[in-house]
Amino acid sequence: LLIVFCLIILPAMAEAYEPYKVSTPPSVDGILNDHAWSRCVPVRDFVTFIPDFDRVMKDSTIAYMTYDTENLYFAFRCFDSEPSLIKSSVNARDNIATDDFVCINLDSFNDQQSLYAFYVNPRGIQMDSRFAAGKEDFSADFVWYSAGTIDSTGYTVEMKIPLKSIRFSKSDPVEMGIFFERSVSRTSEHASWPRLDPDKGYAFLSQMAPLKLTGVKHYRLFELLPAFTYSHNDSRID
Repeated sequence: LLIVFCLIILPAMAEAYEPYKVSTPPSVDGILNDHAWSRCVPVRDFVTFIPDFDRVMKDSTIAYMTYDTENLYFAFRCFDSEPSLIKSSVNARDNIATDDFVCINLDSFNDQQSLYAFYVNPRGIQMDSRFAAGKEDFSADFVWYSAGTIDSTGYTVEMKIPLKSIRFSKSDPVEMGIFFERSVSRTSEHASWPRLDPDKGYAFLSQMAPLKLTGVKHYRLFELLPAFTYSHNDSRID
């Protein structure tokens, strides 16, 4: 039985997550009624890594992903048995760390060196960051779109991340790493898919699920750094 498990189950676990590619993208309004989501294979089985590893969340989470040639799309259905206690402020961007939130982490080169993180609270307010060399930089503001809705069963979130907002390899298919998160403020639950191995701790980059995208558009990105030079000369005539 052990040999069968190693030969069959383990290779299947290593296979890349290949999301459904849409011709008609979902609208980002925080309501999961788009036909595109019904074609997606849902991501379930979120388990905690805070406050403890490998615990099933009190309320379940379902995530979806799809894409087209120019954008990545994500959706979350976050169930909550006490929706009136969902913490979600209408706040400035990058100021939602104490709210409930969901997050998409992308290792866009699949090299375990850096990642992009895109956070959204239940009202659609954004927070984003760039993680590299062991540090998370929240000063990086990327161009992307989000919306959220709170209802009687919890909340839903939709996200659209333009591929031109991130850097990734020029290959086809494009291979990335992906890591889904959900945080519940009042219970201090923080859960993920895929699960984090307690022996490896919070090392997201080495524990992401492989992601494969085909036929996406590649961009040449330029970084503009404004600068100016000032000089002043004086002369004195006696």
